Amino acid sequence: MPMQNRDFPCCSSLATILDPNATFILRWTPDFEEKKVDFEFEAQAIGWIGIIFVSPSSASSFADTVIAGVFDDGSTYIQDRYTDVSIPEPDTPQPLDIQQDWPLVYAEEANGKTIVRTSRAFDTNDPQDNPIIQDETILFSWAYDDEDLVDGEPLYHGEDGRGTVLLNLLYPEKTL
Repeated sequence: MPMQNRDFPCCSSLATILDPNATFILRWTPDFEEKKVDFEFEAQAIGWIGIIFVSPSSASSFADTVIAGVFDDGSTYIQDRYTDVSIPEPDTPQPLDIQQDWPLVYAEEANGKTIVRTSRAFDTNDPQDNPIIQDETILFSWAYDDEDLVDGEPLYHGEDGRGTVLLNLLYPEKTL
């Protein structure tokens, strides 16, 4: 079971509401000394929640994907996945990444809301991941569903449970 740490030194420095209805909020703190980003994402959902980002400078067609949540029995999960963005289907498969690079620090589900805390190295040296580059604005997507994983797989979130924004995770003031 992952460490459940509400005192994780995360996400006091940067935050953004990712959709107009405030159903998905992202908080993050870049750690330049450890070369990682600490994340907290929160959604008005009782199933899985996830983030996806694509680096425009990457030669890969993969988008880095993380899905996490809390099962009805209180156990938590997090999955490092990838999406082939060259496939234009809305429900493109998201296979598990061979190298799991998103440690679950904390997950909670209460009052119709799920909160997840995790971190990610700037560069994982994983060919299925995109490095987080200092001077780069990335295409950042969010999604959620009110169902947890079924047979280890996320169900398609539909048209309402998703969105996309542009973000520079390390220097937000440089976001285009």
